[in-house]
Amino acid sequence: MDGKFAITRQGFNLIAKWGAGAERIITYIWVGDGRVDENGALFELTDLISPKEQATGAAPVIIDNEIQLVIEYRNDLNGGLATGFWLNEYGIFATDPDLGRILLAYGTLGDYPEWCTPISSGIVNVRRYPISIGVSGDGDVTLSFPTAAFVTHMDLTTAIENAASGIEMSDADIPETGTKIHFRIMAEA
Repeated sequence: MDGKFAITRQGFNLIAKWGAGAERIITYIWVGDGRVDENGALFELTDLISPKEQATGAAPVIIDNEIQLVIEYRNDLNGGLATGFWLNEYGIFATDPDLGRILLAYGTLGDYPEWCTPISSGIVNVRRYPISIGVSGDGDVTLSFPTAAFVTHMDLTTAIENAASGIEMSDADIPETGTKIHFRIMAEA
């Protein structure tokens, strides 16, 4: 079976409430090792089949009536992954004003799960899954958890190029190997 992504029944109902003005809150993201059979009804799921670890994501944005979000799981999150597992599913949970926490959307990697090594291996595994969810109406999306996603070189370069403010960095600021880059924004947008 190929990988699939679906908005759940509860998720569709929540998206309708969002269109009517309900606050858009993504509560958390989880990954797991559960498998849906060929006839599995993703639409009816209310939780992951076999949740393993909490994931994170980049701050969601709404572009052309779509919530765009990159789900990210790293084995260094939450104190570090103790035991490896085959990541085969992920779920986006949101707050429904009438029901509380619901499974908004579910994704499966099907026959192509990805191995996540324990942090004791000395390797940081990063798994990223970009998703888009169609919405209507104005508004923002709020995460009720802190974003902890890595920024890619391309993302950082784009952010710097698109910044409405100047960034000051001199040759003396270029760090040695293994140090963090620090820069300051000279004016706010």
